[in-house]
Amino acid sequence: RKLVALRRFTLYLQGNNLLAGDPANPFSVPREDCEKWAPKGLLSKGDVQKIICSIEKNESNKIISLRDQLFIKLGYCLLLKRSEIANLSIENILEIAGYFVLNVPNPNGHDEVVPFPKGVKELFNTYWEALNGNEVVMPDKSGKIPVLVSLSNRSCYQRISENFLNRVIKRRAIEANLSPSIHTDTLRQSGINFLLDKGTPIADVARLARIKDAKGLRAFPSRRIASLNQSAAKLSNSIEGNDPKN
Repeated sequence: RKLVALRRFTLYLQGNNLLAGDPANPFSVPREDCEKWAPKGLLSKGDVQKIICSIEKNESNKIISLRDQLFIKLGYCLLLKRSEIANLSIENILEIAGYFVLNVPNPNGHDEVVPFPKGVKELFNTYWEALNGNEVVMPDKSGKIPVLVSLSNRSCYQRISENFLNRVIKRRAIEANLSPSIHTDTLRQSGINFLLDKGTPIADVARLARIKDAKGLRAFPSRRIASLNQSAAKLSNSIEGNDPKN
C-alpha cells in the first residue's frame, strides 16, 4: 500500500514536470541512462554570478575560495557531472591547436574531449599556483585537505568526494541566499538549459554535455525544444519557397 501511494505521488510530480522518472520502479529508468531527475530549480546566469561573488566575499582562504569557484564553473561552464569534477586532475587539461580542452576519462568506453574555456583555465592556473605556494589550509577531520589535485600529488592531499562536492555547492548556494536544493547537477542542468534557451542546436548541446540520446534532454521545459524546432522550421521553409519575405 505504501508503494502504491508513493507511485501516485510520483505520477503527480511527473504531471507537473517536477520529476522525470519513477523512483518507485527502478527498472523504468535504468541508472546508466542518467539525467533521470528533472531539476527542481534551474539557475540563471545571474544566480551563478551571485554564488561566485559570494564565495569571493565570504571565503578568506585563497585556496578554498579558488577551489569552490572552480567547482561552480566546472559544473556550469563545462557541463561536468559531479563524478567528473571529483576525478579531475590537471593532467587531463590539454592544449590543442592553441585551444585548451579537457579529456574526461570514461571507464565504460572512449574518453570524451570537451572545450576548456580560457577563463576557467586561468582560474585553474591561479588555484594551482596558490596550492603550491605559501597559502595554508587547515585540514579536515581526516587530517587531509580535500582539493582538486594533480595525479602526482594525490598522496599529499585528499581527493574530493562526490558527497563533499555536493555539500560545498549547497553551502555556497545558501550563502548566496539561493535555494538549499541546489546541488552539483543543478549547475550542469542550468548550463544546458542556458544553451537551449539561446538557441544552441540540440546536437551541439548533447555533444558538449555528453548526452547519448534524447532522453537526456527530457528534464527541460518543452518550450526550449519547441523554440529550436521553430528555428529549424524557418530554415526549412526558406529553402522550400514557403517563406517569400526571406
